[in-house]
Amino acid sequence: MVEYHLGHALEVANDWLMVLEGRRVIYSNRGPLEALQTPVESVIGHELEDIFPSRVCGSLVELLEEMHRREGRLVTGSLECDDAMLGSSALDVRGETRGGYTYLSINRPMMDAEGSKDRLMEVEDRLSALLGLAASAGIGLGVFEVLPDGTFLAKSFNEHIIEIFNRPEEELLAVSPVEYVHPDDRHIAQGAIDSMMESGTPSGPIHIRIIDGEGEIVHVQIINSMLSPPNERLGITFVQDMTTVKEALDQQNRMVQAIERVDETVILADAKGLIFYANPAALRNSGYSLEEVVGQHMTMFSSPEGVDTMTKEALAELLRRGWWRGDVMAITKDGVRYPVEVSGSIVRDSHGMPSMFVIISRKIQERQRFEAQLIMTKGNHERLRDLLEWELFPKMQSSIERLEALVEIGGAESDPDALPRVVEEATQVLRSARHMVEGLPSPERAEELRPLDLGTALGDRLPGMVGRYRHEGKTITVDLRPPEQAITVSANDMLPDMIMRLFEVLVRMASMEGHAFTVSMATIGGAEIPGTRTGDWAEGEEPVFASISITAPGLAVGSDLRSLLVRQELRSRGPPPIDEHFAIETSRLLVFLFNCHIYVEHDEAQRRDRLVIIMPVAPEA
Repeated sequence: MVEYHLGHALEVANDWLMVLEGRRVIYSNRGPLEALQTPVESVIGHELEDIFPSRVCGSLVELLEEMHRREGRLVTGSLECDDAMLGSSALDVRGETRGGYTYLSINRPMMDAEGSKDRLMEVEDRLSALLGLAASAGIGLGVFEVLPDGTFLAKSFNEHIIEIFNRPEEELLAVSPVEYVHPDDRHIAQGAIDSMMESGTPSGPIHIRIIDGEGEIVHVQIINSMLSPPNERLGITFVQDMTTVKEALDQQNRMVQAIERVDETVILADAKGLIFYANPAALRNSGYSLEEVVGQHMTMFSSPEGVDTMTKEALAELLRRGWWRGDVMAITKDGVRYPVEVSGSIVRDSHGMPSMFVIISRKIQERQRFEAQLIMTKGNHERLRDLLEWELFPKMQSSIERLEALVEIGGAESDPDALPRVVEEATQVLRSARHMVEGLPSPERAEELRPLDLGTALGDRLPGMVGRYRHEGKTITVDLRPPEQAITVSANDMLPDMIMRLFEVLVRMASMEGHAFTVSMATIGGAEIPGTRTGDWAEGEEPVFASISITAPGLAVGSDLRSLLVRQELRSRGPPPIDEHFAIETSRLLVFLFNCHIYVEHDEAQRRDRLVIIMPVAPEA
């Protein structure tokens, strides 16, 4: 809008204003051409010497060369011309050369004198129209005069100037507006005025504060420009109230400062998921610089295994509900993995289309460490119960019965060695129980991993745990299918507990024809995991994973359970019931403790789903 108004100001100028590239005219206002009824097109694109031939304006070349020699400095001079277009006249020329371009102002005094009255009326008419236009656009527009001593005075203005300054018209007329500028900003306003008067070019835009009639501070943007002929001391000023914008920017800056101070990772991405902002915590947690992050996809912080599939599922939830929450395994620039809770939301434009993603994540090691200790405690409790129910109580009951029998029949007298044998057997049972209790791991050691043979780790405890399971009259059986070759993983005694918990989740929440689970173990390459981002592997080396595949007759995993198992918490229905808590905690701890990845795939041939747990193979010692 400002450029449009300034364009009008150039056109009403009586000077012939031209811009040269070398000697070729690339811009000309109408100036005297309008009075001579000569089109601007007859000038633009032509060499200046073709417009003013040397035979009629002999000193023109010398004047241009002087401007080139004194580049960046204003040069003035006069031309005595005798031309068919301009006639015999003396022309006043002002100009300077900057960066290969020459800016000329050519003035014919006689023409100014003859047409000054008409030109002044034209200027007044156009300014009047400009004042009305600026008022309707919400822009304050005024005319100012610069006195010979340099004083800057307001001459006339539209009603919007009065609204911005909140002062009556008589306080603004014939007064320097600098008086109403905030004392700390007066040097900015005066500097812009001095620069405009020295160079003749528009000043601004400048942003300053003014004090209105009630003493309130108003933030404004100001642009000043001289009008030039017919009165070289007149100019126009554009004033726009920026208070609302400034307050919004200040609020935005406060929000940014708050985001930059939080410990959580905050990522802002555009509608394509490309990052345009990451707070310091995101950079600190990931090890990346801001330059490395901006322009990358928002999933760059996630562990690459299965991330594409999870991204699609999360995006579907985001578009459907407007938010998504889940636990994922994040990865640093150096390849270190750590669990995080991620909350994502989507911002839509006025047409309801996605315009921005807001991703917030926080480290959850402490929470998951506590949950792991609870699960370790629960596992110890189950082991103690099994010891008492299946080992200690039956064997001690047998010893008691044998002792009672010996006493009743006097067996101790007929067989003196019988009683010591019974007592020794009971003592061995108690010693074995004590040894088992002393070997129970401390809950604080829930995170301690060691190399375990996967088939042995599950085979030693899982069948017994499954055999004792009862829930609403349902029992579970399991068919363990160990791998052809031993698979070593980094785990601990909680692994069978976690697999058992997954059985419980499926029994409670999935559709099945029966509860006979099949558990198959194998090794797979990283590229075999659906949705894997293979380009993120260090030096392109494909990692090897242990695969634990769980299925049952007619197993069908619904969309809600599928989301829970891949660590998407569905909170739209309120607090999750206990069944969903099982799934959430189980998948969280598998991720946290054993760096697992969980996904569900459909077996079309068997017409059933398969739950797959992926965990890295332990490095060779």
